[in-house]
Amino acid sequence: MSEQDTRTAKIIVTLIAAFAMLMGVLYAVRHLPVASNVHQSFTRAHVYSSLSEMFDDSDLVIQGTVLSQHSTFDIDETTPFTIAEVSVTKVHKGTPSSAERIAVRQTGSSEGSLPLHIGDHYVLFLTESGLSGDKAKQYYITGATAGAYQLRQGQWRQNDESHSTGSADYHRIDMDSGDDLPSDISVRDLEQFKK
Repeated sequence: MSEQDTRTAKIIVTLIAAFAMLMGVLYAVRHLPVASNVHQSFTRAHVYSSLSEMFDDSDLVIQGTVLSQHSTFDIDETTPFTIAEVSVTKVHKGTPSSAERIAVRQTGSSEGSLPLHIGDHYVLFLTESGLSGDKAKQYYITGATAGAYQLRQGQWRQNDESHSTGSADYHRIDMDSGDDLPSDISVRDLEQFKK
């Protein structure tokens, strides 16, 4: 085999290897988990492998009801956020910025699919916004949507005992987030993480 043929063969092998690597990357990106019911315009740096890990990573863990929501472009002119006003029913971790009501930032507008809905009751794992001014008192859902568990319909009324005893089941709203978290939790599950 001539020197010219050897160089040509090396170039062909290199091109085939590069093409195979590119196809592998494209396949991996295409098969990353994406929530089908939630608008997402962000990436996540961390995926949770347990409920206790997400609990530890959260600044605040509460039970609460969404009272209202409004959309805003308060960071830039292209990214809509929806601010949910949440009435805090019970605190499992941390100290909320207000004892009765907190603001939770969601990426997206109220016209799209959002994790939280007015009138629904949730267990929320929350992270401080890290923003300045009045926005510093707001929270994001830990893990984008991973930290939102919605009360199953019909399981809680304002004076229902299951709310205080912890027998009510909360269902994870985004099962396709890529996290290894339970699909259902109860208030009792949260009590085990308190230190």
